[in-house]
Formats: sequence, C-alpha cells, structure tokens
Amino acid sequence: MSFSEHIMVDASSLRYRYTGIGQFCYHLLQGLARLENPPVSLQAYVHPRFVQNVPENIKPRPAAFIERHAPNFLQPCFFKDVKIWHATSENGRLTNIRKKAKLILTIHGLHFLDEDTGRIISKRLKKMQALVNRADVIATVSDFTRNLAQEHLHTNKPIHRIYNGLSLSAHSETPAQYPRRRFLFSIGTFFPRKNFVSLLPMLQCLDFDLVIAGSNQNPAGEIFKNTMRRLGLQNRVHLPGEISESEKNWYYKNCEAFVFPSLSEGFGFPVIEAFHFGKPVFLSRCGSLPEIGKDFAFYWPDFEPRQMAEIVTEGLQNPIRQTSSRIAYAHTFSWEEAAKKYMNLYLGA
Repeated sequence: MSFSEHIMVDASSLRYRYTGIGQFCYHLLQGLARLENPPVSLQAYVHPRFVQNVPENIKPRPAAFIERHAPNFLQPCFFKDVKIWHATSENGRLTNIRKKAKLILTIHGLHFLDEDTGRIISKRLKKMQALVNRADVIATVSDFTRNLAQEHLHTNKPIHRIYNGLSLSAHSETPAQYPRRRFLFSIGTFFPRKNFVSLLPMLQCLDFDLVIAGSNQNPAGEIFKNTMRRLGLQNRVHLPGEISESEKNWYYKNCEAFVFPSLSEGFGFPVIEAFHFGKPVFLSRCGSLPEIGKDFAFYWPDFEPRQMAEIVTEGLQNPIRQTSSRIAYAHTFSWEEAAKKYMNLYLGA
C-alpha cells in the first residue's frame, strides 16, 4: 500500500452514538487507535459535527456536504485515495467507492425480516444482496447473524464472526430523576422489535418500578406510553430518554435486574453491560440473545405476563448464577481483540 493510500473506516454512525451501531463504530475506532504500531494509515469518514468522537491516532476525514448527498455514480470521484473502505454497517450510504478499492462489510443484523413484510422485505434483501456482492470481505457480530446472512443472502465468500467488545467508563452519575423504589432496568431505542411493551403487563405482577432509557419519541414509544397509561402504571414506569454513559452506569449499578424482551437482536450490547455489573439478566429467546447470554442469563419462553413475572421472581432468588461468574464472562468480550481481528481483515483484503 502506498503512503498516499488509506484505509477508510466509515464513521457516519457516530452521529447516532448511543445506538448499537453508533456504539460499535465508536468503540471499534477506539480499539483500532490503541493498537501498537499499526502497519497502515487509518482514516475515519465522519460528519463534521462529530469529528471530536474520533480518537487522536486516527485521522478524521470530515464528510463534505457534496460527498454526503452526491449521486451514487459520482461517489468514487471523492475517494480516489482510498484502498480499503470499511462499511461499518449494512445500512451505510456511501459504499460506491472506486472499483479497485476493497470493501469490507460488517453486518449487524437483518432486522427487516422481523419488522417488515412482503415487497419491502424483498426490496431490502435485494439492496443488501447488492452490497454483499460488492464486498470483498464480510464480517458479522454474532454466529446468529452469520447464519441468518448465509440463509437469506447468496455468497461464496467466507463470513467472519467478530464479537463486539465491552467498554464502560468507571464513572457513575446519579440521574436528576430516579426511582425511589427497587427497579428493573432496560435500555434501547423504542423500535417495535425491542418489544418493551411486553414488560408492562409483567410489571403488574411484580413489586418493582421499571426504568427504560432510550429515545421514545416515535410511534413505538407512543404505543408504549398509551399502554402504560391504560394499565395505570405511569407512576411506576420511568422513561428518562437518552442518557449519558455515567447515568447508564448508575442505572446498571442500582437496578435489581436487567430485562430485555427483544424480538430481534444481532448482538445485544446491553446484555454484556449488565453482566459487567454482575446483575441478573432476563431475556427473550429471540435472535442472538441466547448466544450472547448463554447460561448466565434467565430466559422467558414466551411473553405471558404471569410466567414472565414468575421467572423474574425465581431468578432473583436463584443463587446458582453467581455475580462473579457473570462479571468474568462479560470481560471475555474485548474491543482490543475485535480491533486486532478487523486489522487482520484489512491487511488480508
């Protein structure tokens, strides 16, 4: 690789820092920046407002307005110095790099298979298939996502599974508003697939409050709030919206348990975050959650409220899954290891 050529990591998702894909991009860049004596030049393609989120050892390349909004056929003209482009998400817009450049693609999930129907699924599969066809190297964040990609997409290329890492700051900050009673905690953007609404009937059978952090100003959030009011739970359910890392740490530290009834996950960052704090974790059996939660989590076989409540009650009284084991397991997920594996993909492309 000549000195004038670069590996470009698409960091566009830093503008959505507190989503799963935004967290992936942020922490992967941090891991890459910590590698000793990297043999290649790394740049991060980022919206100008989020350049400060790029670590010092990686050169930010602010995305000009014309680049972000140019037609597909013009995009290769802007990236003549790029030898390898890492599309850090299957939803990335800019993948029309020059033909000589190598494309590395990370697939986080095929959530549209669970969220959409009919023609929309076919259209999105076709778009993703085109991206897979263009990619020279493909990686996924879990075995579940790899198996799903192999089932619904066609490729003769090997698909590499690279787990995400764990990275939490040590600082904890008490939120301005917090429950005065024992509470369960969950976090995520209020998409329908997060299935947060299933926690409300369960809550009626338990003597806890519930905190769900994450953006809720959308249709799924409104359905949740309407159901909450209909069930008379507005004084027991707390929706702080998007929160800081230090506030998130406080909720993890002080909750009784973490609850996550998602219907579709490609990885599930909050699962290992809750394990890091030694908390009991209660999950659905959907998507990648059994793969990531393993035997360290408790699982709901369905979403019948009383049964969900019974599993939570029994799990909190179960001494088998010890706190120390959960913490040790969480620390097997390393951004340094993930960064090394991605660097190997860059060098081998």
